[in-house]
Amino acid sequence: MILSAIILLAGAVLAFVSFGQHEADVDEAVRCQEFGNQQVTGTLTFSYYSNEPCEDRIGLASAALALDFLTGIAGVIAFILVILYTITGDFKLLRTGWREQERDLEQEPIKANKHNIKAHRVRRTRLILTTLALFATLAFAITLCTMLIMMSLDRNEVHLYSSRGRTSHLFDIPPVLPPEEAGWSAGNTRLRYTWSAFGIMVILINLVPWRSRVLAYAFALAYFFVGAMALTSFGLDVHEMRETRDMGCPDVPYQNLVTDNTGGIDQAGILALRNTKVNCINSPYVSTVIWEFILVVVIIIYLLNEYVIRMRSVHSQRKYPWHQVRKIERAQDSRRPVRCELTSQVMTAKEYYYKHRFLVGSGAASGLSASSYSDTLFEVPVAALPAPPIYA
Repeated sequence: MILSAIILLAGAVLAFVSFGQHEADVDEAVRCQEFGNQQVTGTLTFSYYSNEPCEDRIGLASAALALDFLTGIAGVIAFILVILYTITGDFKLLRTGWREQERDLEQEPIKANKHNIKAHRVRRTRLILTTLALFATLAFAITLCTMLIMMSLDRNEVHLYSSRGRTSHLFDIPPVLPPEEAGWSAGNTRLRYTWSAFGIMVILINLVPWRSRVLAYAFALAYFFVGAMALTSFGLDVHEMRETRDMGCPDVPYQNLVTDNTGGIDQAGILALRNTKVNCINSPYVSTVIWEFILVVVIIIYLLNEYVIRMRSVHSQRKYPWHQVRKIERAQDSRRPVRCELTSQVMTAKEYYYKHRFLVGSGAASGLSASSYSDTLFEVPVAALPAPPIYA
């Protein structure tokens, strides 16, 4: 719950930062029908190429700006409620067994009631307030994402290509900025975004302490799907890097016509060498491939550790994770041998908890916890224990 609250606070801070950055840019929101580059003449905005008037989008930008602020406010309120009610223990699951309820009462401190006021639906009211705050934050964030997608469609740029790849509308004359060419193909990038977003969503949902075995296997299937998609993306990226390695880094000097100040070819019309060095960068792509492989290995180890590798308990023969089986055998297995401190009788923990402690008389009725007058015997080999006495 605290981790979720920190994520809410981070989202709220980013929403306020976005609100502050775009507050002065609302009046510049336009949509041009052809080619996205624009020029401003007086109070009107026209397309750079077709001279067609651009459509005003100030209303949509203002709504998105207001949603930035509302998302930030709702996120801060939800953060405060989640932190506060986590500390007060209102998010704890209600115990169904009487013994578990008694244990919680023993562990929780006694709350002072100065004015002798009887609480009435306090926990329910707090949960409703937190739920409303979280749903409001979610609704504002979803609506904001929808408007951001609509506004991103208004950005319609033109990418022109020269002999060295993508360049500006001036065809790199004069060479103000170095031209760049994207490394990965669009298909690889979309695939990587898809399984990354799906994996993050599954991990966040898995933080909830579900108790259903069916849901546990559903999460295993989801993680297997993420690992398979990551492995597929890894293969595609490696294939593209091999093709790039076979092509090599071009070392042919870039030639272009020498132009005068007006943009035309000079009288000589000769070819001149310009921007001769081509810098090929491979490290970001190699790093991406390495992290994809590491993610696949981590998912395989996690699935093997949580769902495949199991060890049997020496008492009940039930299978448990390898890192938990020893703890369960010593303190949690219902068939582990225990000895009653009042009668020194040896029995299974299940028999002691559900039968014997009700028959020992004043020990159970005195309000003592079970662990205070019973002791597990798993520290000593079971075969070395003396046989319990037989009474006629």
